[in-house]
Amino acid sequence: EKHKKIYVIGSYPIQNKGFGLVINNSKTNVNQLYAITDNNELLYNTYPYGNPDKKKQTEEIVIGDIQGDLLVTVNKVAPRSKSKKVTTSLLFLNSETGDTIKEATLDTEKYKIDLSKAKIVGDEVLAFGDAYAKKKSIKSGKTEGLVKTSLDFQGNIKSQKEVVWEDLKPIVKIKKGGKKKGKGLMYTHDFVVDTNSKHVIMVGEYLKGSRSRIKVKDMYFMDFDNDFNLTQVYEVKTKTATIYLNDIKAKGAKQYGEVVKEYNYFNYKFHNQLNQEKGISFYYFHSEKIGNNMAQGVVNYNN
Repeated sequence: EKHKKIYVIGSYPIQNKGFGLVINNSKTNVNQLYAITDNNELLYNTYPYGNPDKKKQTEEIVIGDIQGDLLVTVNKVAPRSKSKKVTTSLLFLNSETGDTIKEATLDTEKYKIDLSKAKIVGDEVLAFGDAYAKKKSIKSGKTEGLVKTSLDFQGNIKSQKEVVWEDLKPIVKIKKGGKKKGKGLMYTHDFVVDTNSKHVIMVGEYLKGSRSRIKVKDMYFMDFDNDFNLTQVYEVKTKTATIYLNDIKAKGAKQYGEVVKEYNYFNYKFHNQLNQEKGISFYYFHSEKIGNNMAQGVVNYNN
């Protein structure tokens, strides 16, 4: 009975020692890092945001990347489960001891940053996400643009750049709030770093929601250079996938995206780095839920 509310939501390797788990207690909203050796001996059991008996604050800790003894996680924290005041941050931890090196929040005076990706590249940590106006809720999904941040291994910001939709016209025809006429809001899937060219490819899809349904259509690729300047865009036309909500409760583009992802209605699936540093392949599948018909495709990127 005691463990019914305990869920493993992530895991990570600890080089030459064992592995760690990210554990969530759905009753108390507490997240913990629990690590053991290959011989099943405890390495550490730590609570980055505390461990009170009752907790209104909600937490989400997601593994970003790990290299050597450096573990970087992407985190979302809110005062309570239905709160619109969501903040995101990066935790820099020692994976062998569980000790926190630093927590880095990337919000600026102008933007709130919703982080979605952290990757260790060479001697820096690259973080990516969506930028929101200060008065906009992250749950709304109405973004101002995209952000790239470079940090050192101690969690100190080396550089940060926001790219606003309005500044990308006429190359990108996305309006303020991340909306494109006739298609809906841009949902950011992933930021993929090409290790050869150091370019970053943002992968997104459009979604449009209402009280009764959510529609997903067309994929969008944005190619940014190492300085986060847009160099090219590529759009893939796909069939419209529609989810009828029925008893599903969702409000705002961010929650629409979570529903689409849970029910596997997005087209984009994964990417592969091609051999001999020749580029990246992006794979997508469109499944018709009625009739079991499937269409598939591959987009190859070679800068």
